[in-house]
Amino acid sequence: MRFKIRNELKKSDFRRLVEFLRDNPDESIELFPSSLNLEFMSVTSLTISMAESSYIFGAEVYLRDPIGMTLDKRISKYLDIGHKSIKLENIVTESDDLEVGLNCSLKMLERIVNRACVWYDRPLEYTFVLSSEWLDGQFDLRAKEKELEKRGEFPKPYGVIHAKGTREAENIAEDLVPVYVGRDKTYLYDAKKLFRLLPRDFVMKLLACSESSMIPEQEFSAEERKILDEFVMRGYLKKRLIMKATHYYDLDAETRKHLLASLHRQQKIRGTDFNE
Repeated sequence: MRFKIRNELKKSDFRRLVEFLRDNPDESIELFPSSLNLEFMSVTSLTISMAESSYIFGAEVYLRDPIGMTLDKRISKYLDIGHKSIKLENIVTESDDLEVGLNCSLKMLERIVNRACVWYDRPLEYTFVLSSEWLDGQFDLRAKEKELEKRGEFPKPYGVIHAKGTREAENIAEDLVPVYVGRDKTYLYDAKKLFRLLPRDFVMKLLACSESSMIPEQEFSAEERKILDEFVMRGYLKKRLIMKATHYYDLDAETRKHLLASLHRQQKIRGTDFNE
């Protein structure tokens, strides 16, 4: 069992990548998602960006313990090895060498992750496919971010965004979970639906509010209680006063179903559907 990254990008994809970076020199594109978070290791996204006329591939691996493993000398020149982290940086000066540079960077990341799995004796079976569709998703995400910037909207915990529907809201929300809270008929753009963005740890607390489980208000922060009261007003949740303390319970079935589905789809979008 091994961790693998399969590069299925076409020549036309690399041309699109070069054009995008030249037109947007302050932007970066994610070529491997920051979703590999294990008990003993986490891996940041592998990105490509531009600095002057060069292309830079970068990623970082964080380990639970001080680094005691050895790595292939052929790749050591691309690595900055810290106490518990390994930073990968590969600089390519010519756009024609981009495919070679990417394959080299992906292989280095593979080797580091697999070496760590051997070191910890924790086999990992996971294959990530870098495809044209993935790249399309990255370009779409950057376009949506620019549109949100024009609208003056940025995804932030407990904030509200406009979107055409749940799937678009999930793409905009990044690591947050969107919940539909109404429509804005006066909004100038097509995206009329309003979504409240919730942190995942708050969503897990919400899911614990069942018909038989009452969660006291002390378990929630002041900001979380504002959202809870909004949900009570909308009929998504119930609350009851017991011994002078407010308790929240009975998250409605439709909202529960939506939250669970959003969490599941978010994992797939971020590429976290793997077996440890």
